[in-house]
Amino acid sequence: FRNMCVMSGCDYLQSLPGIGLAKACKFFSLTTNTDTFNVLCKIPAYLKMPQLEVTLAYRESFMRAVSTFLHQLVFCPRERLLRPLNNLDDGSSPEDHPYAGMFMGHKEALQIALGNIDIQSKKLVDNFDPDNYQAPAMKSSSWSKSGDEIADPYSIWQPDYDRSVHY
Repeated sequence: FRNMCVMSGCDYLQSLPGIGLAKACKFFSLTTNTDTFNVLCKIPAYLKMPQLEVTLAYRESFMRAVSTFLHQLVFCPRERLLRPLNNLDDGSSPEDHPYAGMFMGHKEALQIALGNIDIQSKKLVDNFDPDNYQAPAMKSSSWSKSGDEIADPYSIWQPDYDRSVHY
């Protein structure tokens, strides 16, 4: 499915001329070869598009796009770390994959995730600290009915947060 999406065009790679989701699906349903890099050369033959040229540059970009989807940097709020979405099994580090996101350091990533640093300007815009956050006291209101339930006050930033309880 991922390969189909990349081949039909995605944020990381434009599609080949005349290739959309249907043709990408057809191509990957026709092949049993798991060596994606080499099987991409067979697109013109499998799809009966002899005028189509699949260059080495396209195949390399295709593999980089797939790698980006697999290993893009994400912030894990539970671990408070900037990490690849999936582990890098080849012994490389996030710095070796700049196309999958810029590794900026865990502390800066945490501050961006908290909304304390503006992602564009990199300037400090707030100083929210989830470890020292005190929820404001609930105020009574003539609009609310007696016995109304309030929203769940738990936050993913709390150390005792348990996702299985809150989803």
